[in-house]
Amino acid sequence: MRQLIGPLLALWVAGCAPPPKPAPGPVAPPPATPTELQPQQPPPPPPQPEPPSPVRLDVDILVSADLPDYLAVAKQLSASIDGDVRTHYMKGNPATAPLILPRIRENEGDQVVGIGLLAARAAQQIPDRQAVFCQVFNYGDANLLAENSKGIALTPSPAFQLGVWKALQPNLTHVGLLIGPQQESLVTAARASAESLGIQLHVRVVSSDKGTLVALREMAADIDGLWLLPDNRILSTTTLRTLMSYSLRNGLSIAGFDHQLLAHGALLTVTPRHEDIAAAVIERLETSKGKTTIPGPGVVFLDSGDVRVNTRMAERMGLTIPQELRTSSDAP
Repeated sequence: MRQLIGPLLALWVAGCAPPPKPAPGPVAPPPATPTELQPQQPPPPPPQPEPPSPVRLDVDILVSADLPDYLAVAKQLSASIDGDVRTHYMKGNPATAPLILPRIRENEGDQVVGIGLLAARAAQQIPDRQAVFCQVFNYGDANLLAENSKGIALTPSPAFQLGVWKALQPNLTHVGLLIGPQQESLVTAARASAESLGIQLHVRVVSSDKGTLVALREMAADIDGLWLLPDNRILSTTTLRTLMSYSLRNGLSIAGFDHQLLAHGALLTVTPRHEDIAAAVIERLETSKGKTTIPGPGVVFLDSGDVRVNTRMAERMGLTIPQELRTSSDAP
């Protein structure tokens, strides 16, 4: 019996005893509290696309005459165009075209810039070349617009001109505009701009300088301002002086297109800047390069310009010149 008790007791003790403890191992760290969490880094920005490579141009520039404005635009173009530029001077003489145009046809250029009417007409005579013109007002009379012939407007946009005028003369409500035929796009833009400013635009299309004076006398009682544009078909030097004298006697303020008009009583003048014209021409050349036609409207307006104010006239009218115009104010 004792021989059995020993083994049975050993089995019972082994069955009831707790299992042996495992050997100690590495202790895991406690979970991190929120304050101990590492901040997440934002994802890296996406790679930026490579900037487009500049458009290299190969351009011939035609200059109608040795006028300061024409020469200044030609100089600015020559200095700003990235590519090959050749400038040709017509000296105001149509007889130079047969001498210049063959040289342009022989080179490898594909675009021509015409500065002034004579040059713009000559540029159209070069086949298979895109032509961009500037410094031309009556482009409609000259039939300059085509799929491969478009331009930059001679004057800053109606929105810019009327906006500056309204800022200077807030009580301006009725403006007279005398203009020759074939300026429908300009008149349309002018009407829209005037309406947005609370101005009623009175437009008379006339065909001669005599008709200009007649039209002004007929509308003078209905307007408080006269807007002059550089239309030499209806504004001879004599007519312009008479028109301004009549307007001033009848209490009309005048917005003009040439700074010399300030000395004759214009309230303000707005002219394009040479660098703005050149920049607009280059933009048209670059967007047209390699295309079969020149995209966009027939004529692009500039939305900027050189503004000068006749401070004496403004004072006489009881107007306060806005600060943004004082930097370019001009008292004759």
